[in-house]
Amino acid sequence: MWAFSAITGQKEEEAADLFMAKMAILSVQKTEQRLLRTSTENLDNELIMETGARVIGYMRRSEDDMSENDNSYICSGAKLERTFNLAALNARRAAIYQMRARQEVSDETLAKIVSELDVLETLIMDSR
Repeated sequence: MWAFSAITGQKEEEAADLFMAKMAILSVQKTEQRLLRTSTENLDNELIMETGARVIGYMRRSEDDMSENDNSYICSGAKLERTFNLAALNARRAAIYQMRARQEVSDETLAKIVSELDVLETLIMDSR
């Protein structure tokens, strides 16, 4: 029977997480460069660079934390990001209801946007 120690398993997972983070960073960098060279989606180069840097920053923090075996920073950051996303989503929801109250949008537009916001909220809440 194969004996698998918890310590060996934990170190193996940490090594795998570290390697995956490095590969993900390389992939983001390649995608960023490709978008800067060939974007036909009329994307702003500054937006591409900022978004790529933010994603890489998350991964690097994750990589650093994993090498120190401390995931509390990652969890705090994810929780904080979720809080901000929910606040923004709730503000958008309040704004569309205000627009409907002022008759600036139709019932159909309200229903469509609220439905989209509901889906986003579900995705944010499920990411816990």
